[in-house]
Amino acid sequence: MDILDYQLILEKGDIRKLSGDLDEYFEKLQLELPSKDSYGGFISFFENMELEYSIREFNNRKCSLVINYALAKKYLDKGIPDAPYYKVPGKNGTGISYFPLFEDEHYVNHYWYGFYMESFYFRFEGLLDAIYHILKQKYDLNIPTKNGFQQAVLKKIKIKEPDLYNFLKSFKENNAYIDMKKIRNDITHNYSPNQLSSGITRHKNGDGKTEAISSGVPEYTNVSQIQFNVDSNIRLLAELIENIQKYL
Repeated sequence: MDILDYQLILEKGDIRKLSGDLDEYFEKLQLELPSKDSYGGFISFFENMELEYSIREFNNRKCSLVINYALAKKYLDKGIPDAPYYKVPGKNGTGISYFPLFEDEHYVNHYWYGFYMESFYFRFEGLLDAIYHILKQKYDLNIPTKNGFQQAVLKKIKIKEPDLYNFLKSFKENNAYIDMKKIRNDITHNYSPNQLSSGITRHKNGDGKTEAISSGVPEYTNVSQIQFNVDSNIRLLAELIENIQKYL
C-alpha cells in the first residue's frame, strides 16, 4: 500500500463543510487593518506600514491554519475507528492486538490525519507568536525576539493595557491551551500522542538512575480527544482575536 495513492485534496466548498459549527469561529480569526486616520507624522506612517505588514502576515498564516485543519478533518471524517485502540486477547486468542477495528483504509486515514494535525499544532503556536509581534509593534516595545519573548511582551502590556494583559494571561491559563501546549511539546520532544508509545517504563532510584525496566500497554490518545482539543482552541483563539482587534 502506497499512502500517496490515498492523498486527498480540498475542493471548493470543503472548508465550510468540514468546519461545521466552527465556521463562524474561523471567520473571526481575521484581523482588520488599522484605520488610516490613526496615521500621524512621518515616523508614525512607517510604523503603521510595519504593523499592517504583520497583520497581513497573520491573516496569511490564519489561512494556512484553516487549510491544515480542513485537510486533517477530511481524513477524520473518512473514518478512524481507534476506540478501543487495543484488545486482549488478540486476534488469535493470545497476546494483544492494536487498533482491532482498523481495515487498510483506516491506517491510511490515521496516518494523514496525524500528519496534518501535527502541522496544525505548530501553525497554531506560530499564530500566537504573530499576535505578540503585532502587539510589540503596536506599542513600540523594545523587546528582542528570543526565548521568553511572549512573556516579555506580557510584562510590558500589563503596564500599558491591564485589561488586555488579563485576557492574554487567562488565555494561557485556559485548560484547553495548556493541553495543546503539552501535545505540541510531546510531538516535538517525545512522540506524537496520536501514535502508540513504546510501552516501556523506566523505574528510577533517588539518584535518577534506571534500576528496573517494565513493559506494558503503550500510551495513546484517541483522535476524538485530539480533535476536541483542537476545536476548543479554535474557539479560544477566535475570542482572543476579537479582543486584540479592539486595541489595534
